[in-house]
Amino acid sequence: MSASNHNGGGDIQIVDHDGILLLSLDSADEITIAGVQEELGKCTITLNGVTKSINTAWKLVPGTYVATAKRQAIFASDEGSESINAIRRLEKVVYGLKSRDSKAVDYADYYREKSNEGRIHRWTVPLISNPEMYLPESLKNNWQFLLETGPEKDVVKPCWKRLIEESSDLFPGHSVGYEIGLLGTKIPDIAFFPSNVAKPRASEYEAYGDCKGHSWSGNSLSELGQGIQYGHLILDANPLRTHVYGFFTNNSIVVLIKSTRSKEWPCLVHWHITGALTFKQGMATFFKLVQENSGYIHPPTIQNLNLTIKASLGQGRTCRAFLADYNGMDVVAKLYDCEETVKENVQQLEVAKAAIQRGVVVGAAAAVIHSTCRIPTVQGCEGKWLVITPIGIPFTFRTIRQDHIRSLVTALKIVHEAGIIHRDVRFANIFHLTTDDSVLLNDWGSSIQSEGLELVAGCPDQWAHPDVIGMAEAVPHPKHDLYSLISSFGDLIAPGLSVAKRNVLLRKAYQAAEICLYEQVVDSLVPFLTH
Repeated sequence: MSASNHNGGGDIQIVDHDGILLLSLDSADEITIAGVQEELGKCTITLNGVTKSINTAWKLVPGTYVATAKRQAIFASDEGSESINAIRRLEKVVYGLKSRDSKAVDYADYYREKSNEGRIHRWTVPLISNPEMYLPESLKNNWQFLLETGPEKDVVKPCWKRLIEESSDLFPGHSVGYEIGLLGTKIPDIAFFPSNVAKPRASEYEAYGDCKGHSWSGNSLSELGQGIQYGHLILDANPLRTHVYGFFTNNSIVVLIKSTRSKEWPCLVHWHITGALTFKQGMATFFKLVQENSGYIHPPTIQNLNLTIKASLGQGRTCRAFLADYNGMDVVAKLYDCEETVKENVQQLEVAKAAIQRGVVVGAAAAVIHSTCRIPTVQGCEGKWLVITPIGIPFTFRTIRQDHIRSLVTALKIVHEAGIIHRDVRFANIFHLTTDDSVLLNDWGSSIQSEGLELVAGCPDQWAHPDVIGMAEAVPHPKHDLYSLISSFGDLIAPGLSVAKRNVLLRKAYQAAEICLYEQVVDSLVPFLTH
């Protein structure tokens, strides 16, 4: 399905039984049932209670459709009946929601959401006394032609298409294309990108523009929501980039948008939006800004291989994490504040992985191999970037099983015997590997070995052992890892439970952890799980 819009802009809405938006499409694209099922997987599609998925060649008409089995596949039971493809669709949806940084279902809602969060600001740009000084010659030469206004598709878009095709000086040394590069699920009308790029990806957009019809006033929340999301997607695709410019115009007025990465919380984006400017002032200001500093930097590479960011996975205390493609495989890419932290993390991962492997060899039994959890594998690192595999998804009470707890505790016992303390064992750092139903224990950045007690921030106080809360130089101990695992487990099975009630509920597990009785920790936790 080309140019389908998952963010709510189309006249065809596909929702699940809970009313959660799965797809938003345009009827003008003549989407068929088969096309929807290709995107969502096999599912039954109904409109007003009437099943429409019997004829897969049927073209969807405007309306709200309900797709059954999609959400059931996403949140399937633990009986192993779901396919690997269904699980991967889960990962796609989860990461997609994270990357959108939003719960909005359409562009206007997206704009209101960001405005309510205080992330949209009024932008007053200084007037340029001689705007023609900053306008490309081709634009000045086509002045009367470009000032023609009318319907978006019949007049404004063709004006810009012709200008771009016939001009070579709109952005000297760079390329300008018309409807050429996908941003999310939409294609902006105008793309500015490096001259050595044939078709820009989101990370390769230097700036963007979009055409509107003569009735557009510059105040439409839907149009502004679309504009700010373009900027969000461009910055998400290139995490080191700080800002990007865009414009909307109907050949009479221009609205400029500057998307800027937050300095305090880099995973967030803020927007500055002008009011309606005259065409000449708006375009002159836009070209002046992008020529002075478009904000563009080259997309990241690691060891001469492209790192393509797919989605943001959030921001922690030491890094930002992303779902990415690297060397043809899905990876987790972590962007740290300094290169030294990357080197330390690589070393800590290697030490932990070696300890686990030694523990398996010593155990010398298939049961032991099965009972150990996995440690991330480093696929590459360079500068502030660390790339690791495999990719997991967060556990829930419905997906955590007794075997998973055994795997975690066994792994902790092995690394503890090797003199390693993880120091941040909680379910924010523990992931479900759905391909083989195993466990991934992540984030070894706080781990230490017994011979080196140089401490960095460990587990947050909410899950930390009482001995280390408020202590600047607490001596790490294996019981601290077990304690934080138990506390985090309590939050997983009974979210919102007070610390006092959690301590009573898990008293036997805490007692076993205090004297490092690993098997008793397991025996105390697994009764809370039915499978």
